[in-house]
Amino acid sequence: MKIEFLISTVDRNNVDFIYRMFKNLDIENINAVIINQCINIDLPEMIHVPHDNIKIISVKDKGTSNSRNLAMENMSGDICTFTDDDLIYDSKVLDIIEKSFLENDSDIITFKTNFIENDKSIKNYREESFNHTFHSLMKTGDWEIFFRKKSIENKLIKFDSNFGLGCKYPLCEYQIFLTDCFKNGLSLLYIPKVVVRHPLDIVRTGVKFDSHIEKARGAGFARIFGWKGVFAIVYFAIKKYSLYKDRKSLVKEFIDLFSGYVELLKGY
Repeated sequence: MKIEFLISTVDRNNVDFIYRMFKNLDIENINAVIINQCINIDLPEMIHVPHDNIKIISVKDKGTSNSRNLAMENMSGDICTFTDDDLIYDSKVLDIIEKSFLENDSDIITFKTNFIENDKSIKNYREESFNHTFHSLMKTGDWEIFFRKKSIENKLIKFDSNFGLGCKYPLCEYQIFLTDCFKNGLSLLYIPKVVVRHPLDIVRTGVKFDSHIEKARGAGFARIFGWKGVFAIVYFAIKKYSLYKDRKSLVKEFIDLFSGYVELLKGY
């Protein structure tokens, strides 16, 4: 079973970062497609890679979803995962992934993430396996997703290029990807095993309530839920009120969310 890592990075002239990502594994056993979006540098003429099973594609482009889609166009693994250049993988990740997919018929399996700095869970995870629901998919990180290549290709599923960092709406891209998989009838399973570690700065760069971010979130709710996104907006605005009440009013949060919601529905 070939397991392949689809890595997004920017402005690279080398791939030295992969030795840190996979420091707990033999780099010779790693299969990867690296999408190097050259936003602030010229396209490098050539970048050396450790071996032929690691491919790097440098492009003059930006946007997380564009990077993910290009990686999927070039993937060749049986099982693939999305990842970024600041993650570190567990020494047993390949064994855990292979065993999980051999023992389960699921199209997609998600796993747990710990922090690099203290090895604690990045959020509260359930300690038993379960089949994902729409609600549980909202809490899943893109680097926790492992999927069967054929399942995604058979359903022609891609990332919505309107969403993601560097795109028109700079968030919600992986929730949209996962819920599109769910809507297309793919089976999604969660297994409570740690396979990857993320920097602690995810806490400091988590939920923000700037107007342009909340507009994008409202558009994401519209993309995921359609007209039912109204209920998601009301629920989110009220539930998160204590986190933004010193910065903005509940009414302003509603206005920001609904501006993106209405704009997205008009566009679709």
